[in-house]
Amino acid sequence: SASGSLNPEGASDFSLSLAAKGGGVPLSFGTDESPIDISVASASVRVLGDGREPALDIAALLPSVATNVAKLSNLELALHSDGFNITTRTGPFEGTAKASSLTIDNPTIAPLVAGVVSAGLKGRLAGDTITVDAGSLISDAMDGSFGGTVSLADGAITLDLKADVLAAALPPAAAPLLGERVAVTTNLSRD
Repeated sequence: SASGSLNPEGASDFSLSLAAKGGGVPLSFGTDESPIDISVASASVRVLGDGREPALDIAALLPSVATNVAKLSNLELALHSDGFNITTRTGPFEGTAKASSLTIDNPTIAPLVAGVVSAGLKGRLAGDTITVDAGSLISDAMDGSFGGTVSLADGAITLDLKADVLAAALPPAAAPLLGERVAVTTNLSRD
């Protein structure tokens, strides 16, 4: 269903919502070597205010998101911006994501993301760069934060990561050297 109006030169008040019957609409992206399969149960978009830089709210419920190496179940996404320039794709944003489970085909990392996984972020989009000023990643075994930049043009990433990790979720060979919890700090960069 859709209602309202979009006016790039005036006031906008527009809502769009989609709901799938029977569990979700399957979508596939990527390549045969690197597929991304998504099931969409519902999605909504709301645009309100100045047509040049309206407030923007986007939400989605994805029962399944799967790649060759990872699968998210019951992913809930929400994204908000108080003034997003739709023409230039620039503006501030904040968002949340929560999945009932994240299965990763990596036995070293899998214990770190066991149980419900949630993430939050606050930042801005400018040109082809996403800047995350404050991000969080929480699971049963980890309480982490991050910040940095991601280039949409070439995939370059720079992130500063900090986490408080349950030592039992780390490789067993490290357990005798660690306490119950471990503070981890690292910088990640990819050109």
